[in-house]
Amino acid sequence: MNRHPPEKDKSDRNIDDTYVYDSASGLYKPQSHENEEERREKRRGRNSRLPFFANVRRDWLTIFFSAVTLVVVGAYTYYAKGQWHEMIRAANAAKSAAETARLQLELSERPWVHAQISLSGPFTFTINGANIPLEIIRLNTGNSPALTSAIETLPVIGLKSGDPGSYVQQICRGAGMDTKVPILSTALFPNDPFPQQWDIGVPKEDIERSNKDTPGIVLAISVVVCIAYQPPFNKTALYHTGYVIDLVKSDPNSMAFKIGENVGREKLRLVLRQGVLAD
Repeated sequence: MNRHPPEKDKSDRNIDDTYVYDSASGLYKPQSHENEEERREKRRGRNSRLPFFANVRRDWLTIFFSAVTLVVVGAYTYYAKGQWHEMIRAANAAKSAAETARLQLELSERPWVHAQISLSGPFTFTINGANIPLEIIRLNTGNSPALTSAIETLPVIGLKSGDPGSYVQQICRGAGMDTKVPILSTALFPNDPFPQQWDIGVPKEDIERSNKDTPGIVLAISVVVCIAYQPPFNKTALYHTGYVIDLVKSDPNSMAFKIGENVGREKLRLVLRQGVLAD
């Protein structure tokens, strides 16, 4: 009696031992076929386990030229970046040169307005305070007309006259607003003087305040004057010329102004305090 188990028929072998499922094609392929395909892929240099899917021995020339190309591209990129920065610097330099040329043209062609200021009468006290009569002649010595020009004034007396320059910007802002009002402004043509008489009124409240600080007298009197004017080539630009002028008595015995006592023109003079403030 044969005790050995019956020999397994070769046809009964498990399919997993001889075939492998190929997910790409959806078919079972013999293992020998898969091994042959793998060997073929390796020979072709397309095995995904090899770096960059390349065969170094076969493709060394391609790899070399690729590396050279990468270096050249990197060098060109660096050079192009430098050129770009040079272009930016050149553009900024051209912009700066154009701005400088524009400013030089503006300075040479713009109007320049200043004033000649003088006393036109005595200093007098009135029921409403005091009065300083001035003649202000506006002169345009530039090369183009000032389309609009306006003047604002402010008397500063007593202790407040110690720093009248702090009021210049305030007065110039007011003059700038007046240039937009036709009845308060006028055009000024080059070398064509425009004289005006001004009565600068000192408010009664200011005199009373000065009387409290220094009873019976006004220590000092100053007048702030500002001219605002507009050029013809820029409708939004405004130029200004400002003055701070002291009214000074020529009497050596008493430099202060006695409240209620008028002072004749011959005993007065105007002194420019801080020079001309212009933009």
